[in-house]
Amino acid sequence: MGIFESLRSLVSGESSNKDENEEEMKELLEQIADDMDADAMAESGFNIDPMPRELSRDEHRDIIHEYYDVTQSQAENLIDAIITGHREGWGYDKTARYAGQEGLDLSREQIKTIVWNEEAGIMTRFHVRQVQESDVVSGVEWMLPGDGDVSSVCEATAEEIEKQGGSVSVEELQTILFANAQKFEDGTPERVQHWIPHDRCRCTLQKTIG
Repeated sequence: MGIFESLRSLVSGESSNKDENEEEMKELLEQIADDMDADAMAESGFNIDPMPRELSRDEHRDIIHEYYDVTQSQAENLIDAIITGHREGWGYDKTARYAGQEGLDLSREQIKTIVWNEEAGIMTRFHVRQVQESDVVSGVEWMLPGDGDVSSVCEATAEEIEKQGGSVSVEELQTILFANAQKFEDGTPERVQHWIPHDRCRCTLQKTIG
């Protein structure tokens, strides 16, 4: 039986011993991590974070400066625009237009990608915190957009979760996303720790109740 098949067996509750299930689940997740490219994991700084805290403005500014080809000043303007758009409930396009008014000397598409990625990451981390603080959420799904326009990273992730019974833990989801972000050319494994598996991700974390 393969690693993910074993995980699927545990998630589906085929074994009646809860303590043994939890211990075996931990061992399997460690094995998945061991089987991944250790150098790539270290290089990306990947870290399974079951309770991601809310980033400060300056921390998020520094992340934008680190992961995109932008100056510190441009990162300052971008994070301020993202915070404003998030507070006002704007969509990616409106926030990108607002950021572009600051004379950033960046293309509109580059600005939109940064806004899209970081805003999506903020929302997913918020939902992860909700899941981990809940007493009724049993797992999560990775929901694909309904129009078929989906990345290889997310399509493979959703397929793997379906094989495991349709729902996994937050830690399992992040591990699967990282593996697929490494596997496919459009993936951004270095950003999975921030819940950004690829540029302009349109998938959402869906809670499973019960």
